Amino acid sequence: MSERKQPSTLLEEHIGDPVEPGVGNLQVQVRDLPAMRIAARVHDAPAQELDQTVEALHRFVSSEGVGPAGPVMVVYPHWTDLWGDEGATLPVLAEVQLPVTRLVASDEVETRRIPSTRAACVIYQGVLGPAFRACHTTLFHWVEAQGLVRKGTTHHHAYLAQGPGPAWTIEIRVPLTG
Repeated sequence: MSERKQPSTLLEEHIGDPVEPGVGNLQVQVRDLPAMRIAARVHDAPAQELDQTVEALHRFVSSEGVGPAGPVMVVYPHWTDLWGDEGATLPVLAEVQLPVTRLVASDEVETRRIPSTRAACVIYQGVLGPAFRACHTTLFHWVEAQGLVRKGTTHHHAYLAQGPGPAWTIEIRVPLTG
């Protein structure tokens, strides 16, 4: 039987701390994300332009008649702090994905199948800012505290709903090995 790691100080600070929506009482679910067909486009530009990449992908899948068949997902290959003083103007590397009903050939957008993957997932509800960042950090520390192993350094956002106002409902996903 393996010994579990003790929670980090940061984890202890945020779990159960109801200061900001989406951070307190973190409820993590480890589950298998389904295999699916996606349309994907790489975003390598300032964070404030991410919505343009999302809109272009939406236009493509609509014009091809293949979707969308699920929420927008953004895969970040590594941690990027977009919520600092100048976060919106910082370049960010990410892959924007949109589930589709079938694969189509295109020079503009890549369509492919992605396999099922096991992930630690948490739903964040609130404004994108410090509480959203804290939710990520808390989830990363939770994974470590449980003795789970991250699959590389990627993490995903599934944008489930927007509103009211500037608030979002986003599932943050951390892929796991095994």
